[in-house]
Amino acid sequence: MKTKLTRQQITALRAFLGHKGNLSERMDAAIDACRSPAYHAAMLVYRTECAVRRDLQQASDDIPVPVTERVPGSPELRTWLGKEWSRIVEIAQKRDAARAIPETRPLMDRMEDQVRSEFRAAAREAGYRRAKSSWAGGDHTVSVKMVTKGYEFAAGGSERVWSSNGKWSGNNSIHSYGVSRRWRLDVASKGLALVNGCLTLRAEPVDADELRPGEEAYEILYVTQGRGFALETKEAILYRRKGTEWSRATSLAGARRRVAGAGQVTVTSEARP
Repeated sequence: MKTKLTRQQITALRAFLGHKGNLSERMDAAIDACRSPAYHAAMLVYRTECAVRRDLQQASDDIPVPVTERVPGSPELRTWLGKEWSRIVEIAQKRDAARAIPETRPLMDRMEDQVRSEFRAAAREAGYRRAKSSWAGGDHTVSVKMVTKGYEFAAGGSERVWSSNGKWSGNNSIHSYGVSRRWRLDVASKGLALVNGCLTLRAEPVDADELRPGEEAYEILYVTQGRGFALETKEAILYRRKGTEWSRATSLAGARRRVAGAGQVTVTSEARP
């Protein structure tokens, strides 16, 4: 039996699906959509006043910023959105598979098993929070789904469980990931599976025309720790020069400055053949 969605869930899901950005940015847009019309009206006035001041080349520091309105139940809403997004992606993948030309399943199955196995191994080394309990709960589950490149995701949450005698309660943690079949080739084989304790979901080489001699850089999507057991994804540039370690930054120029200042990030996984 399907559970009827609340007005808040419908509002959040529409904003989530309509926003262009990574999973974390979509989550923020969904929560923001659930705030009251009065709050949005106040923010519109604030942004308009700031824009007018900028056009007039006037300072806008004296304009009071509206206090961010709290959305009741936002942690639970974020968890629900993560699960709903996983379900939507899975449906989209099944539809794509139904329209695609059938592939040789035995070979494809073996390749996907290898991707899942290597990704799970990297996930075990990552430093994300997991449930721990000696009374009730404490189990941790890792789910790895195969998705089309560009649909990579990471989500985390928990479920409450009770001891066998019903006296104590605890939590089990759940981490769900979506990676493409090319993950071993594009990420793991280059030694980028785990960077400073954070999993890399996708890595694309930066155009060689943008690089200087001796430089190497990738545009990556990686996983960070969210609130509680939640996981978030972020985009960054991973960069190094010959003789230096990897550095992660929001832009190629920022990565170059970081390396110049010796603020480097070490890659803890080894390249696979």
